[in-house]
Amino acid sequence: MLTSWYHKTAGWMLTFINDTRSMKHDERGAISTVEILGLILIVLAILAFVGPTINDYIQGKLNALH
Repeated sequence: MLTSWYHKTAGWMLTFINDTRSMKHDERGAISTVEILGLILIVLAILAFVGPTINDYIQGKLNALH
């Protein structure tokens, strides 16, 4: 479940970045460094929050195999 959510989120972010880059310059302007850094910080915060949960889930599944 978390893996599919992660893939959907990553896909949405890539689509957003690609769509923003493909827009004409006068429509929106170039994507700024601050926006890119903001997206990176959001992703890192999500991974910091969800990472331990995913690790515990995987460890639980591996322990169940033994």
